[in-house]
Amino acid sequence: MSAIVAAIDIETTGLDPLYHDIIELAIQPLDDEFEPSEDIPPFVARIKARRPQNASRKAMEVNRLDLNEGEEYHEFLARLLAWLEEYRVEKIDALGQNVDFDRSFISAQIPELGRLLGHRYLRDSQRLACAYNDLTRLKTGKPAFENLGLSDLRKTLGIEGSQEHRALDDALDAARVYKALLERIDTI
Repeated sequence: MSAIVAAIDIETTGLDPLYHDIIELAIQPLDDEFEPSEDIPPFVARIKARRPQNASRKAMEVNRLDLNEGEEYHEFLARLLAWLEEYRVEKIDALGQNVDFDRSFISAQIPELGRLLGHRYLRDSQRLACAYNDLTRLKTGKPAFENLGLSDLRKTLGIEGSQEHRALDDALDAARVYKALLERIDTI
């Protein structure tokens, strides 16, 4: 195996990839139906903040994670690299909600992983929902979704919820939303 499609999500201590830290990461490999892979387990890590003094109070209120919990960065990186090697992952076509945000942090803070993220085949549930809104607006004169946040999309699409602002749950939800939108495009 060399290339996989995977739902990816991170939790951070703020919005600036050069100033704030990734404190949680999930990579959920997907099959051809955008369902969790049965061949490769997810990689999930809780990472201790390297610069806790930079943490945004608002970000920490949203994700409710403890800055001092988790693995040290070097432990996390060793485990990530071992997972990539064990499953022979050489390229990841990422799927996510606002995936450019995640990619910017990953590229800045985990370059070993950032180099594996493809640029051509990014799948973004938020962008797909925006395009879906445009299609429905052309047909009906109004958008299908008022809000394009992950929890709003999930609720509008009738997808059972997970714990919000946890990397693995949000990665799985992004994949579910993406798949549900693909299935609805044919019905417009």
